[in-house]
Amino acid sequence: MALVQIERDLNAEIAHRVARALQTNVPERARPDAEDLNIATTTEKIRESARWIRENYSKPISVGLAAESAAMSKRNYQRRFKSEFGMTPLEYLLRTRFEVVCSMLIETDLPIDKIARRCGMGDGNRLGRIFKLRYGVSPTHFRALRHLPAEERSQPPAAASTAGVAVHAAAVAPSAKLIY
Repeated sequence: MALVQIERDLNAEIAHRVARALQTNVPERARPDAEDLNIATTTEKIRESARWIRENYSKPISVGLAAESAAMSKRNYQRRFKSEFGMTPLEYLLRTRFEVVCSMLIETDLPIDKIARRCGMGDGNRLGRIFKLRYGVSPTHFRALRHLPAEERSQPPAAASTAGVAVHAAAVAPSAKLIY
């Protein structure tokens, strides 16, 4: 309050000098460091948002929320994300979720419905439909693949086959609204 009065009576420069004189423990710098300003390049923001998506895949995520995490407009975020990663934020989220789903199907005996809820995929029916579109087999059938020899099991679902049925990856329709 006193500094405001000094600034009114004298000028801003004198008020700043008085403030610096009163705050002896504050180091003076000619200019702030770039780190202090917390300036991040667009690439860093996009990579940080991708990390945020990977950490929050189990929660309801929208493109708008992801764009907000990068402090960008939704349109700019989608364009820059695709430029950086070669896929849309939606596809990145789905890939992240499916990596976890596949891992859980192989490594656990949890019911499909529980896996779906833990991975942000809704319920078991929804996961089953999307999984079958993406990989050409049901999650239950995919889980049965873990009983194959290790060399066949380590292959991605698109490369594995069982009982003469070739398992193939089918792309999810880009218009599908899978983020909620």
